[in-house]
Formats: sequence, structure tokens, C-alpha cells
Amino acid sequence: MLQRLIKGQEARLPPQNIRDDNILQRLLFTWVYAIVGAGRRGKLQQDKLCMPHDQAAEVASERFEKAWDAQRTKTAQPSMLRALLATFGFQFALAGILKLMWSTFVVLGASYFVNELIEFVQKKPGWDALPNKGVGWIFSSFFFLDAFFAGLALQRMGDVAMRVGIKVRAALITAIYRKTFSLPSTHNTDAGNVVSLVATDCIKMYEGVQHIHNVWTAPLEAAAIVGLLLWRTGGVYGLPALGVVLVVLPLQYYFGYKIATHKMANVEVSDSRVLRMHEVLLAIKLVKFYVWERSFARQVEEVGAVAACLALQQ
Repeated sequence: MLQRLIKGQEARLPPQNIRDDNILQRLLFTWVYAIVGAGRRGKLQQDKLCMPHDQAAEVASERFEKAWDAQRTKTAQPSMLRALLATFGFQFALAGILKLMWSTFVVLGASYFVNELIEFVQKKPGWDALPNKGVGWIFSSFFFLDAFFAGLALQRMGDVAMRVGIKVRAALITAIYRKTFSLPSTHNTDAGNVVSLVATDCIKMYEGVQHIHNVWTAPLEAAAIVGLLLWRTGGVYGLPALGVVLVVLPLQYYFGYKIATHKMANVEVSDSRVLRMHEVLLAIKLVKFYVWERSFARQVEEVGAVAACLALQQ
């Protein structure tokens, strides 16, 4: 239920909208079943959509503000990255550990258990492959456990990374709005920057938190797979795969760097376009009175043309 705030009152999550999940509810997502059931019956209401207390925007904002104030007291040039790491670094590192566990389980299952099961079925010379020995059941059981823990690690990594991304986005948007309200005026160049920060940059931070672990684990996974392939094949048949990795992996990082460079340039162009439109909307009467439509239209078209060129380069 929405609450009306009076002047000076802070917005906080009402107690009736707080949901405290235990470890099983977070692992199995059992809290979703009631919401889905009520939605199918057409009886889902807004006050039934609860969330954990630590996911509230005010909680993430207060933690980030404390870390930011600590950065401002330590140095004359505070770092937003250090403040974010001090606030959400533990959960961010936990997501990275879970991603590394998933990679380990996947490589282990594909390289060892699958190979042993194939050799067991083909009756590897030198050992007894009779069913009553239970060797096949042992390998199958361990392969099942390996796949189970790999799926569990991936599920937990996605959940933790998404929660951290939501908290980072909420903390940054709240900090931007607080800074905006403390400014004497936003009817100048700051308006376009505020819109761009909230609409683009904070969303990119949310997406980056979810995907950054794939960036640093990809070389490790590729190295492990190529190493196992060289070891299994005696080093001869794995050389083509090694050559492909050595060529493709640097190209991926190079193209990623170029895309990031173009996106940064596109952000500056977007800020300029938002600023032009903001000026037109604020002074539309003057624009019409002095017949400045063509001049402003030309400026907006020039900015749009530059943005289109950057989009094609991406």
C-alpha cells in the first residue's frame, strides 16, 4: 500500500511489506509459489508483494552513505568504487566464489566422470566391469551429485549477483537524487547529466554486476579445458583447440574494449541530446517567439546523426 509522506519524512519499507526468507526459501524459491497461485486466481494484490528487509532501497542507501562518508574523511579524492566495494564487496565476492565453484564442477564432471563412465561402459582393459561390483553406480551417483552442485552454484550465483546489482542500483540512484535536490538549480547542464545517470549509468552498473564474473572466469575456464584436452589427447589433437583459444580470446577482449569505448562516447552524445531537448522544453515560448525552431532542430539532428554513427560502429 502506498503511503503519503509529509515534508521531512523519509520513505521506508512498511513492516507489512517485509518478508524474511530463510535459507530453504532462498534456495528453493518457495516464496514465489503463493504469489504465482494468487496471480493465477486473479487475487494478487500489491500489499502481498513483499521483499526482504536488506533489499530495501533505504537500507542499501544508508550503508553506501556510511562508506562514502568514510571515503570522504580518509582522502580528498574519494573513490566511488572503493565505497561500493566496502558496502557490497562481501556479497560480490561470494557471487564470484559461486561462479568459480560452478566452473570447477562443470569441468570436473565433463573431464573426469563422463570419461570414466564411457570407459566403464566400454569395459576398459585391466579392470572388472561387472555390474555387481557397483562401479557404474558409484560413477553415476558422483556424476549426479556433480551436476546437482553445479546447478546449485549457478543458481545461487545468479541470485546473489542479482541482489547485489539491485542494491547497487538503488544506492546509486538514491545518492544521485539526494545530490540533485541539494543543488541550487538543475535548469542547466546538470539536468541532462542527472537523467543520463539515472536512466543509463545506474542500469549499466546493475547489469555489470551480474556479468563481470563471466569476464574474469572465462580465461580460467578456457585454460582448464585446453589443458585437460592436451593431457587427455597427449598434446597432439589439442593443439588446434589451443590455437583457436589463443586467437579468439584476445579478439573477444579487444572487441569488448572497442564496444565499451563507443558506448562511452555514445553516453556523452546522449547527454548532449537530452540537454538540448531540456533547453527547448524549458524555453519553448521563447523558441516559438523568436522563431528558433530550425536552429534547435538542426542542433538536435546533428547530435542524433553522431549518435547514429556511433550506434553503427557498435
